[in-house]
Amino acid sequence: MIGAERMQVHVGEPGTIAIVTDAAADVPPVERDNLGGVPWIVLPETWHAKSDIDVRDDGSASRDLVNLALGSLRPEPSEPRWDDYVATYGRLREIDRVFSIHSPASVSSSVVQAREAAGAYPNVRVIEATVTGIGLGLLATLARDLAATGAGPDAVEEFLRVHRDAVRMLVVPDRFDPKTTQRGLSARLLAGQPLLQASVGGTLDLSRRLRSRRATIAAIERYFTDHTSDVGPIQLALAHGDAAGAIDPFLDVLERIRPHSEVVLVGRVGPRLLQQLGARCVAAAWLQPPAT
Repeated sequence: MIGAERMQVHVGEPGTIAIVTDAAADVPPVERDNLGGVPWIVLPETWHAKSDIDVRDDGSASRDLVNLALGSLRPEPSEPRWDDYVATYGRLREIDRVFSIHSPASVSSSVVQAREAAGAYPNVRVIEATVTGIGLGLLATLARDLAATGAGPDAVEEFLRVHRDAVRMLVVPDRFDPKTTQRGLSARLLAGQPLLQASVGGTLDLSRRLRSRRATIAAIERYFTDHTSDVGPIQLALAHGDAAGAIDPFLDVLERIRPHSEVVLVGRVGPRLLQQLGARCVAAAWLQPPAT
């Protein structure tokens, strides 16, 4: 696991675009590439617990991190510091425009640290999203993909300006049972728990308790229908805690509602939600375009 100070950044030709975010975006290492020559950097964080236990969250599917998040030690995250951002922005000083995309200040100090560091780098634009987790990862991924198509810095900046408030997110908690089988997982996954729903203001609100699998599926269908357009394909990001198979029954529901959906990112539910929701929780994020 590497820290920001040892991160290798492959910088493209002048006039290119770079994307920076942090571990709260829940983006796995396989997505951290230079797609189309677009530098893509995700700054890690460290989780500290008693007994001098430190685990670096660099996006890997770390069993140590999952155990720490689900255990009784109540670990605390140490987010990227001001000097981590300074070091990263310094390596990208020749890039025409750097978009540093982070969770809202109400849930993370990363965007504050990024803004302070960006003061010395006029090519850096700090974007405060209204969502965290895989929703933040989706926004950063779509900005990267847009840049990779050849869109210029102004077009990417306009995309982020318009869509930073447009990410919707739905999280289904897990009735966590470490002894459950994969078949049991599919049967139990969507049963009897409240959902977390991203509101218009970007916060995650807890629904009323849903007392059956049927009621949970109906709630998912209602929220998804209310917050998506039925015109054209929908670009989805999906995440799981510690069981990739948990995505399948959830995806079955979504595909029935919007059969032309396209999954553009499969990530993971990060440690903060794992602590609250169990290792087999699942999440989906998508863009709800602003009304015209």
